Amino acid sequence: MFKAGEKRNIIRTLDFWFGDAYDSDIDLQKRIELGITFQDLLQFPKIQVLIQKSHRRHGLIDQNEKEKEVQITEQYTQEIKKLIKYCQFVDFNEDGSGIIRVAQKKVEKMPDKFEEENEQSKLDSINFVRVRTKYDNILLVDPVGS
Repeated sequence: MFKAGEKRNIIRTLDFWFGDAYDSDIDLQKRIELGITFQDLLQFPKIQVLIQKSHRRHGLIDQNEKEKEVQITEQYTQEIKKLIKYCQFVDFNEDGSGIIRVAQKKVEKMPDKFEEENEQSKLDSINFVRVRTKYDNILLVDPVGS
């Protein structure tokens, strides 16, 4: 479903856009430094998001940017589950926001690095970041060195 090199960017996009929607402890400046842009999000046809007012407040997009309403398909959700091996489930809301949840014991046992079985789609390394929000056990991911 995804082309080579897309998976890393998809993870970065999930972290940036979906993480901020839940007032996570991750510093907003760190997200900006990752270089994720609205155009990065739109480069993936399967990722379609209704941009929320909170994003405008943070100055992440132009006030006049046209809102893009999208639909996260079940196929896309399954792809993310395959991509993030330790993911318990991915939950997307009607407005396009989403979170990745994992069990507490899975978080504690997560390795710092892992390799994809398919060498062609291997991710170099991943940082797993736990954040406290109104939801329990939320996992945000931020690829290292990207």
